[in-house]
Amino acid sequence: MIYNRKMEIYINEISKTSQITNDVSISIIQGLNCNDEPYFYLEDNCYKLNENSKIKHSKEMLTQLEWDCNEIYISGSKDVRYLLQTALIRVKSIETILKDQYPLYSFDIIMSIDDDTEPDVLPSITVRFYCIRDNDYYIAHNELEEFLQPVLIESISKI
Repeated sequence: MIYNRKMEIYINEISKTSQITNDVSISIIQGLNCNDEPYFYLEDNCYKLNENSKIKHSKEMLTQLEWDCNEIYISGSKDVRYLLQTALIRVKSIETILKDQYPLYSFDIIMSIDDDTEPDVLPSITVRFYCIRDNDYYIAHNELEEFLQPVLIESISKI
């Protein structure tokens, strides 16, 4: 797990004794495009996709499709630490599913916090994942410090 300094502040504020468990409500499906290239998506997020969808996307477009479809948005509290606990449960669940069900593929799970202090705007966290294709990363790991918001990446390497 890697993260920028802004995320490190939040991570350090979370109790070290807190338990991060899995969320069993997450389901990740593998589809194949018309060229039999795999793509992965959250079952409940991509209403037009199912395992029989033969989309025309390939390579970079599959990564973009995954980026768009595999978004979990967490909000509803003013307490960023509470939201972060919830988001880390989602990250852990996604990680477990991807490692167990799709061990032949590499993935990045990205978590970012929108902690703006605008009046009447609650903080939120977004969790996304995508498959690494041809060593092409949606977010370069060495550029995390350039982000204005706190960002975390959990990388999963294929076996």
